[in-house]
Amino acid sequence: MREGDKAAGGGGSPLSGRPAAIQELRTLGDMANHEAALLELVAADRFGAQLFLCDPIRFLRERGWPVNQALAADVEGRRKSVPERGRYERIAQGKDPLCSVDLNVRRLAIPKELG
Repeated sequence: MREGDKAAGGGGSPLSGRPAAIQELRTLGDMANHEAALLELVAADRFGAQLFLCDPIRFLRERGWPVNQALAADVEGRRKSVPERGRYERIAQGKDPLCSVDLNVRRLAIPKELG
């Protein structure tokens, strides 16, 4: 994505950052194996960190990463809280207070025993 696209909030190609070889994210191990590409995808979006932290599975799916339903359920089951209804949309529109916070996701921190 070009810097101007990022500043304008553009999402670039929905498949940008996705290795051609991956068919579907099936496990936390798959996420760990593709950590660099996933983090690049998060960083490329204006509010990528906020969106990823709010709903990581939705964020990935919207950007062309197929996510297996079992992995989605696993990630959901590990969440400490569920964001309020409509928050993801407010973040995407830049209308949530979280958008005023400069966030960076630097690692996924998936423990080796889970990957």
